[in-house]
Amino acid sequence: MQRIELTEEQFHHAVELGEFGPEVIESNRTVIVVLTQDWCLQWVYMRTWLDEIARDDTVDIYELVYNRVPYFMEVLAYKEQEWGNFEIPYLRCYQNGRLIAVTNYIGKRRLKQLIREEGQP
Repeated sequence: MQRIELTEEQFHHAVELGEFGPEVIESNRTVIVVLTQDWCLQWVYMRTWLDEIARDDTVDIYELVYNRVPYFMEVLAYKEQEWGNFEIPYLRCYQNGRLIAVTNYIGKRRLKQLIREEGQP
C-alpha cells in the first residue's frame, strides 16, 4: 500500500540475476515496478492516479525515475538491451512474486482490471 523509490541496490539485483529480488517482488500481493524518466508526459499523467492504486493495502508500487540517478546509462542500457524495451514508462507487474505482465503506459482502468484478473484463483 505504498509508493516506494527503487534503490540502486534493488536495481543492481535485477542486473545481476535478471529479475528484481524477493524484497521487491514479494513485498506485497501485487507489486508494480515502474522505470521511467521525469520528462515523459505519460508518466506525468500516470502519477496523477497511481496514488489511488497504491491506496490498496495489497499493492506496492516501486518507482525508478532513472534520468535523475547517477547510474542512468546503466538503467537505460539494461532496460533496452536485456529487457528489449525502448519506451517509457516501463512497467513490470507481479502477483505473489510471479511476473504477470510487462507493459509500457497503461491506463488506470486497464491496470486495475489486470490486477483483478490475475488475482482470481
